Amino acid sequence: MSSATLPATTEWLRANATSSSIGVDHEAGAIRGYTVAQEGPFKSEGRGEFDQDSLRAIVRLMEGNGPLGTKSRFTHPDMSNDGLGKFLGRARRPRLAYLDDRQERMCVRADLILDETALDEPVGGGKPLGRYVLDLATSDPDALSSSLVLTVDEETRLDSRGRPALDEKGNVLPPLWRPKAIHASDIVDTGDAVGALLSTDNLPDAIVRKASELLDAQFAGCSREVVEARCTAYFARYLSRRFGPAKPGRDLAAEDEARRARQRRRSAMLAPKLIARLSGVAAVYWTALRGYQPNLTPEGVPAHFQAGCFRSVLSSGRTVAALIEHDWGRKVGNTDTNLRLSADGEGLLYSLDLFDSPTSRKLLQDVTDGTVRGMSIGWGEATSDETLARNFVHGTAEHLLVHQADLQEITFTSTPACKSTTIEVRR
Repeated sequence: MSSATLPATTEWLRANATSSSIGVDHEAGAIRGYTVAQEGPFKSEGRGEFDQDSLRAIVRLMEGNGPLGTKSRFTHPDMSNDGLGKFLGRARRPRLAYLDDRQERMCVRADLILDETALDEPVGGGKPLGRYVLDLATSDPDALSSSLVLTVDEETRLDSRGRPALDEKGNVLPPLWRPKAIHASDIVDTGDAVGALLSTDNLPDAIVRKASELLDAQFAGCSREVVEARCTAYFARYLSRRFGPAKPGRDLAAEDEARRARQRRRSAMLAPKLIARLSGVAAVYWTALRGYQPNLTPEGVPAHFQAGCFRSVLSSGRTVAALIEHDWGRKVGNTDTNLRLSADGEGLLYSLDLFDSPTSRKLLQDVTDGTVRGMSIGWGEATSDETLARNFVHGTAEHLLVHQADLQEITFTSTPACKSTTIEVRR
C-alpha cells in the first residue's frame, strides 16, 4: 500500500501516449479512462485513504449500479441547488488500472459517456455543457477533476498493541475508507483524491449540514414555535451586530419576497422548454410478443408478461431510460429526470415530459404523423432462479411466461411488438 501524497495537480486524464483507451473522444461524446479514485491518502491531511481493497470495492459497486452506469453531474448539487440541468451522463466500464507509467499505484478508471441532453444547445443559446467539458478536458485536463459521492465505513489502523498506528513522523495514519455504496462520480474543479471527493462531508453544503446538526442538538425536544422564535431572535441580533440596526421603515419580509420572486423568474427563464407530454401503455400483460426478445425467447416462441412482472424494478428506484427504436444514442429521458413509470391491471404505464431538443422535436413529429406508432421495452431475465421466466404450453404452441422482467428501457418505435401499446400526445 503506497503512502505517497496525492499530487496537487490531478492526473485524471494523464496516461502514456500510446494508450488508445484513455482520452477525449469528441465524436462519441465520451471521456475514456478518466480516474474515478486512486490508491493512497487523500489531500485533506488525516481524512482518509484508499487501498487496493477499497478500489476493488468501488469497481464492484459501480458495476452493481446497472448497465446504464453511475450518474455524473457537472459539480456537486447542494441543499439550494439539486443539480437539475447539470446532468452530464453516466460512468461505465469501471476497471482497475495503473495510475501512470511508473506502475507504483493503482486506480479505478471508467468511461464517462455524455448524455444527449448534455450535448444539446441550452435554452437561450450558448455552448452545451457537455461540449464545454469535452473541450476543457482536451485543452487543459488539469483544470478538471472527478469526485465520488459515496457511503463508506472508516477502518482505523492499529499497531501490534491494538493502538492507532503511526507513520514515520509519529502522526496517526488516516483511516482506510471501505465504500458501501456509490451514488455518483461528478466532474469538479478539484477533488480530495485524484482529485476525487469521497463523501457528502466535503460537498458545498457541508456548513449547512453542520449547522443543522448543531440546531438539532441545541433544540432537541423543542416545538417548531420555540425553535422558530429563538432562531429568529438570534438572527435579528446577528444582523444588527454585523450590519448595524435596520433602517426605519424597511419591510424585510417584503424585500425577501421580492428577492424570491426575482429568483423564480430567473429560474423560469433558464428552465428547459416543455414541448409536449407523451403518455400511454408501454407493455401489455398477457399479450403474445412473437420474436420480441431473441436472447430469451427462441425463434417463433411468443412471450407473455405476467401481471406484476415489473413490480420489482419499479419499487427499486433504478434508472430506466426512454429511447427511440432501442437506440441508446437517441435517448429522450430517464426516470431520474423526466420519465415516470407505473403499472396497473393492464400493463406498464409511462408519462414522458418532452423537452425542446432536435431529437425530441423529431420524435414529436414522427408520433404526430404516424411514423412512430407504438411502444416497446428492453428487458432481461430476472436474477433469481425462483422467479425466472418459465415455459408453459398453451394449445399446441409453446409460450414463455415472464414472471419478473429486468426492465432497462422503454422505446418509441415504428414497429411495436404489441399492437395494443399506445402513445398519447398532450401539448
